[in-house]
Amino acid sequence: NVSLFAENIFYLNDKLSVTPGIRYEYISTKADGYYGSIMRDLAGNVINITRTDEVRVNNRQFVLAGIGISFKPFEQTEMYGNISQNYRSITFSDMRISNPSSVIDPDMKDEKGYSIDLGIRSHQTSFYNYDVSLFYLNYNNRIGEIQFYDESNRILRLRTNVGQAVIMGIESYAEADFFRLFKPENQDISTVLFGNLALIKSEYRESKMVGVKGNEVEFVPKVNLKTGLKVGYKKLKGSFQFTYLTDQFSDATNARDGGISSVIGLIPAYKIMDLSFSYDFKKIKLETSINNVANEMYFTRRATGYPGPGILPSDGRSFYFT
Repeated sequence: NVSLFAENIFYLNDKLSVTPGIRYEYISTKADGYYGSIMRDLAGNVINITRTDEVRVNNRQFVLAGIGISFKPFEQTEMYGNISQNYRSITFSDMRISNPSSVIDPDMKDEKGYSIDLGIRSHQTSFYNYDVSLFYLNYNNRIGEIQFYDESNRILRLRTNVGQAVIMGIESYAEADFFRLFKPENQDISTVLFGNLALIKSEYRESKMVGVKGNEVEFVPKVNLKTGLKVGYKKLKGSFQFTYLTDQFSDATNARDGGISSVIGLIPAYKIMDLSFSYDFKKIKLETSINNVANEMYFTRRATGYPGPGILPSDGRSFYFT
């Protein structure tokens, strides 16, 4: 992978700047080797050996461009906007999966598209910070997975270019130290309330696959919330964090039922609470944390192979002290 890029900030005045950029990429992907499998009977004897030799070369080059605009109406406030082309090349893991439940499309292509964001944020202050932005992501030939039935009526996963995927929404982050806002002279006590909220809408606009157009993009929850409180008194600090994600699909066909294998299906919504404390001595720091305080049972992904656990659950409540 060889790339050349250039960008420059043009200050139109004290408050407005424009930053154009351009990037040239050359990517050469090669494979020269073999892969295969060995089948054994119940006694461990080899009954079949398969080997596939492979020689592949994929060279490509392209140019990406983008531009950003920044406007600072006030000293600690910035409004910004960006638009740029994006690109994701095929990786080795995309093209080679040793899994009897998965099939790779040999004609898979790189992803191309563009992204746009528009937002407002604060410059770093001692009392509060925020960043709120609208975003729009377009992926052409997005690489994903769909389910299908083979000649033996087994459910398999096909990894291929599913189609044009659009992901849009609003992402926000804010934090404020309320105690110091009202009593800035007191440096011993800190109470920081923080929150990170993403509201997302995703959709496959076009697809060559039957039953995919109009579906939601896999692994994209509609709501992703992280919020909590950080408190401190001199050298003693504590924090509480609450995480909530709505349900999400694990494949582009938006299958809800995992079937016997459970390698596909809905990933249900879940919420997690974490608690941590720390204390600093002169040369020693003590830390303790309780993860998943409520012992919530949940899972964030599904296994890609069968036989095996179709659902990969959490470890439940856990804690450490160090």
